[in-house]
This record gives sequence, C-alpha cells and structure tokens, in this order.
Amino acid sequence: MKSLVTSSLLALFASGAILSVFDTGAAGLTQEEDATQEEAEDDSLIPPIKRFRRQEQRRFEKEIVGNWILVDFKDPNNPLSEEYVDGWAAFHDGYMTMFLSMRTSERAIFKNKEQRYFQYGAHRYRISEELYLQTATIMASTNINEDHDILYEESGFAREFQIELRENVMEMTNRDRVTFEFRRVDDTNFPIEAIQGLQESR
Repeated sequence: MKSLVTSSLLALFASGAILSVFDTGAAGLTQEEDATQEEAEDDSLIPPIKRFRRQEQRRFEKEIVGNWILVDFKDPNNPLSEEYVDGWAAFHDGYMTMFLSMRTSERAIFKNKEQRYFQYGAHRYRISEELYLQTATIMASTNINEDHDILYEESGFAREFQIELRENVMEMTNRDRVTFEFRRVDDTNFPIEAIQGLQESR
C-alpha cells in the first residue's frame, strides 16, 4: 500500500494547487504588459491597500528572478512524514524551470521499500495583483502515479502559490498549506576556464 508520506510533493503539484484559469481581468496579460498598464496609472490616485499590493507586486517580480535551491519543506497535514525532498527552481524573463525530487519509504509485504518520485518542467509565471505566484505549464513530466510511470503534463496546466520573499529566502505555499523553502543561489558568469577548455579540446 502506498505510504501517506507521498502527500507533500503530490499536493504541491496536484489538485490542491490547481487553477482552471488565472484571475479575472488578468488573463492573457504578460508581465511586461501588466507593468506597462500599471505605469500608465497615477499611483497617487490608487487606494492605499491597492497601492501597497502594487508595490509588493513590483518587488516580488524583481526579487524572484534568479536561481533557488530547496532547503526545507513543511507539511502540517503529515508532520511525522519520512520524506526527503530536494530540488531547485530558476526564474528568468517570465519563465520558471523547476525540479523536485522526493525519496520516501513505502510499505511492502515484508519490509518498507524506498521509492523515488520526481516532478520537473518548464512553465510561464506571473505575480498576480493579489500577490500569488501563478504558473502555467509549457512542458513537464512526473512519475507521481500508482505505476511510477513517467507521464507528461498537459500544456497550460495552471497552479497558484502564496509566496514570501525576504533576504534571499523564498517560501512557496500551496492550498493544502504545504510550504517549500528555497534559498537564493548566487548568479555566476560562464567560467573562463570552461571556455578555454572547450576551445582547447576542438
């Protein structure tokens, strides 16, 4: 019987985080179009709460860009789980690439058996006016299913997460309250040594 400890990763990418469409009034706009539309309005004419959200939206759009490594996760629905999860995420120019892997112990006939699950893919992303991270699949695959087969996800599959960004830390929380914590990885240029090595190997 499959262990309940698969719930965290499954919940992050399954029904608890699904949106059928993006927020009303925001669908079909790219982040660049959103920014252009916002700049055309006078901030002084906007109500304080909406003005604060707009400022936070701009901050999130700026600070989320970069590379992140998964360092922790919390699942209040299953606090004693034996899951081990690692992964990373990269955000650039409205595109998100993410890889998550989970090792879990599952019940077998005579003893527990280790099983590995993964979810990876490329997605479009945006920060909504309500400060949610919204994503739509471009290409993605997973083996989170009963037969552990590699299955491909439907293009355009949408998800939504609450996010917090502070001092190079990002937390993503889905609708099942499962939280994944990432830390920023410093950006690096293409190494000179690698360029020289490739040139010398020709």
